[in-house]
Amino acid sequence: MWTSVKQHVKRCIKCQTLKSENRKPAGKIQQTTTTRPNEMLGVDIMGPLPCSPQRYEYLLVFVDYYSRWVELFPLRKATAQTVAAHLREDILTRWGVPDFILSDRVVVGESRVVKVPVGPLVRIEGQAVSIRCDVSEYQGPKDQDFDWSIVLAGDKLLPLVSTLDDRFTDPTVKDRVNSGDISYKKLADNAVELRFKKVRATDSGLYRCNTPSTDSVISGNYDANVELKVIGDSLKVSSAIPKSEVSEGESVELQCNATRGFTEHTFLSVTWSIRKGNGPLEEILTVGPDHKIKVGSNYTQLYTDGGLRLDLHGGGFYGLVLKRAKPSDQGVYVCTGREWVRQGEGGRNWRKILEKSEEMGKVVVTKRMMESKFCV
Repeated sequence: MWTSVKQHVKRCIKCQTLKSENRKPAGKIQQTTTTRPNEMLGVDIMGPLPCSPQRYEYLLVFVDYYSRWVELFPLRKATAQTVAAHLREDILTRWGVPDFILSDRVVVGESRVVKVPVGPLVRIEGQAVSIRCDVSEYQGPKDQDFDWSIVLAGDKLLPLVSTLDDRFTDPTVKDRVNSGDISYKKLADNAVELRFKKVRATDSGLYRCNTPSTDSVISGNYDANVELKVIGDSLKVSSAIPKSEVSEGESVELQCNATRGFTEHTFLSVTWSIRKGNGPLEEILTVGPDHKIKVGSNYTQLYTDGGLRLDLHGGGFYGLVLKRAKPSDQGVYVCTGREWVRQGEGGRNWRKILEKSEEMGKVVVTKRMMESKFCV
């Protein structure tokens, strides 16, 4: 019984919020007076507001009490970590350190921060998927517990897995949890991963990572949401070499076709590689996913001299022409198509979600015989 009550109270935010305070009552209200700029800085957060196209839902407000100067910063998540970053990078480095910082329940120092990856996370059906959750700036035991749930309509929760309570799982997903198809992995005292052995299209949704309170005072955020989008495997890669036997000095055309469905905003890259004899696969050139060209280290000079030419017709056709072929260009050529998504704040990071390779075939380069001259 004692264990059950402890688990209930530990997870109950209302219990933590409404418990009696042991501190002295607040003093009488007094007028705030300032005599110069940057003497007192006010900090507050407005929101949540209607979500913008860039997924901003909050406004961080800084006010100088003397000059009434206001600076606003849009936020996707109202966390102490984000507030502290803006205070440091956008205020203190420009205006200096104020004598006082006044905030209305906006904690810019230590307070619990629960963090998940910036979504949406686009993944391929049938693949293994993991979603990380970290907690920091907390009080209490070093080893923290986590609850993972799916957020349903009306902010209702479908419990998945918990590090605290084995009975947490909803009966509708219990078979998948018992089979290991859905599980969790503790990465550290303050970090955990939600794992899918083979993610399904029906697993698309909003996931919430919650950390039961161990703090003496409720401060910060105790949960964080991330959207998961599961799409089908629509990447197709095919290739052709119109003429696989050439004489030295002739051109070799390497044709690669790479296409995918457009259910989500994904990007493609195509890589041409060669395997000479029993050696490893050697990258020649890659185009994409950001329309940039990356040349393999052993082919940089050849590309600079015009010995490699891209032939992009569109519609999924990618051609690479190897000019003035030499016997050293003989080998088995491979075309690799990769599907990518942008993720992270502002989509700054590229993540590969799928890769498929197609062996194009062997190219034979016949050495040209030198003509002999005879004097009569």
